[in-house]
Amino acid sequence: MSTEVSRLRSGPDAGERPGGLGLGRIDFVVPGLAKDVIDGSRQVWLTVVGLDHEAFTDGRARATLPGWFRRACRRRPAGSDRIWDVDAWLSWADPDERPWRWWDADVLDEDRGWVSIVLSERPCPVGVLEATLHTLGATRVDTDI
Repeated sequence: MSTEVSRLRSGPDAGERPGGLGLGRIDFVVPGLAKDVIDGSRQVWLTVVGLDHEAFTDGRARATLPGWFRRACRRRPAGSDRIWDVDAWLSWADPDERPWRWWDADVLDEDRGWVSIVLSERPCPVGVLEATLHTLGATRVDTDI
């Protein structure tokens, strides 16, 4: 079975089935930049996925995030109804707080893409992933959880 880190890098293993309560999907729209949003999301999540809970409480997780993402979290992303500052983002990215794990992602065309996640509870709060997509430029995010 693949790890979340390996799925972030290259998707699930061929024929692999998700555990948990199954998959949820988040679709997004971003004019002309769908691949960039997926690549940026992977880059951001790869910096924090392997960290333990203590890294989120002692500040190490903040230091691992790309500087461009920390700066982008200071503004209200297009399509978002709130600002996700880095501290709010990190509190929901903490593995002890995050009831989902990255499964796969791809583009539908240059303007649209999707991310699928393994759910461990329903309903499943996915605001931190939606915020990631908005912060990276998504103008619309639709969740099917």
